[in-house]
Amino acid sequence: KAGLALPVRDANKRMIGWILRQRVAEPKYLYYPGMKKSKVLFGQHLLPERVETLYVVEGSLDAISLDQYGYPVVSLLGAMVSAAQVKLLRNIKADKLVLVLDNDEAGQIGFQKAMGCLSKSFVVSYVKLPKEYKDVQDVRNSEELISIIKNRTFF
Repeated sequence: KAGLALPVRDANKRMIGWILRQRVAEPKYLYYPGMKKSKVLFGQHLLPERVETLYVVEGSLDAISLDQYGYPVVSLLGAMVSAAQVKLLRNIKADKLVLVLDNDEAGQIGFQKAMGCLSKSFVVSYVKLPKEYKDVQDVRNSEELISIIKNRTFF
């Protein structure tokens, strides 16, 4: 049962590793040996020069999902934002950040930590997903997704 392999590139478009999403095996995600998830923002290399609003999600597939709807997005590759990722976010020319973390305990803890790190440098808002969705990729209806994002909480 093969999975999906996703290349991971740094801000300069250099390939630094890959993510393997397994269909049935545990753990669901395998990362390239030696690749430091905490030192990369998945999808950063795809961003335009300037972004008015940047969306920050947990997983690579969440990022791909939002990107398909036209949202400029990066993934933390986990629920917690690291000091290195905060630096990377500061290097992105974005006026506002929107956190769209998973609808679970890890996502809530990640949100609290991210607010402490990011609210000093950015205008930050937060999307609270309805309880029937685990993460943003579960929202399959574009009108519903737009509505959920518009109704985000501003801090």
